Amino acid sequence: MVVGSNPSAATKVGILSELDDIPIRELFVALMDEGIKRKLKLRHLSNDKVFELYDGELILHHRSAKGLCEDRRTLRHFQDSLGQWPPSAELGIKFLSQYAHLKTATLARYTATIKGFFNWYGEKLNVKIPVNRQLPPYVEDADINALLETIRNKATHKKTVARDMFLIHLAVNTGLRRTELSNLKVGDIHLDQGILVVKREKGTIRGS
Repeated sequence: MVVGSNPSAATKVGILSELDDIPIRELFVALMDEGIKRKLKLRHLSNDKVFELYDGELILHHRSAKGLCEDRRTLRHFQDSLGQWPPSAELGIKFLSQYAHLKTATLARYTATIKGFFNWYGEKLNVKIPVNRQLPPYVEDADINALLETIRNKATHKKTVARDMFLIHLAVNTGLRRTELSNLKVGDIHLDQGILVVKREKGTIRGS
């Protein structure tokens, strides 16, 4: 301080003065990770309400009716196993451990469903199920030709021979699934453009 000066009282400026008007709890919540904030909000709800809310997330993100049904079934079993206990990573691992004897692909599917729930819930489930990717079984040309010959020479439904043979050739050369083949419409085939439109449960793809 300089002798003879008359300095004004110190004042808080900028962000510090603004923080004085924010309650400590609100400031703490504002600085939290989004996952932690969601977990704090959800932990005060019943398990019924928590799983009901997550079901809405599933509906929005799923494009497969079968996949949605499978996820709901797995989550229903998980909720039953929790009882009144709130969800936790430890209980999630305990739930999955009872399926350790199943095929790897099945266990991996259950794990993905439960991990998806915990990611939404705001807690990480550190479980990884390695799945070996397998190529589909190879079909010999002789077997395909035998099938085509059987269709060509069948005694009934002669009018569908051309259609059935076309579907076999289409399956062999494109790798389409049975459901995709059965859902094909005449309007999906654009011969002038060399394009076949295939509608899948997870969306729509175009292939030539």
